[in-house]
Amino acid sequence: MQSVISAPAKKPLSRPAMVPVAKATNAPGWGFPEWFIISQTVIPALLYLPGSNAFRLPIRIAPFAISLLGFLFLPVKSAHATPAHPARRWLFWAVAYLALMIFHPTTNTLLSGAAQVMLYLCVMAPLFWVPSLVRDSKHLVRLLSILLVCNGINAFVGILQGYDPDR
Repeated sequence: MQSVISAPAKKPLSRPAMVPVAKATNAPGWGFPEWFIISQTVIPALLYLPGSNAFRLPIRIAPFAISLLGFLFLPVKSAHATPAHPARRWLFWAVAYLALMIFHPTTNTLLSGAAQVMLYLCVMAPLFWVPSLVRDSKHLVRLLSILLVCNGINAFVGILQGYDPDR
């Protein structure tokens, strides 16, 4: 007697189950903070273009004016409260003191004193509006990366100016 050993039945090859792949979420588009950082490098670089000397004053003022534009993005009433920077209160008092010092007898003119206060306010302004525009830690990393690249470009141009100060 012969025994027939039957081989186990072969299972048909099946495709692996299709697992839905989550779409990679793109980072939110660029907003005012990114363009603000880039403008702080690009706008002064416009002075290197030939014939830009006629527009020197607006080009020099623009980065400071853009800093003040950030106040337009401050929410009047936000759904979630953004924590204020710890230095905000001190800077508010510093600007108030500077404004008061306009009336000091040794101030050249009221206009020059007001211009000095506005210059300080423009430099301090991002501290007031940036906390309300930074969305999360990834957004902060992106902003800091852009800032690093722009500052690197500025440093490189400064080094080149040291080697060839006539340009």
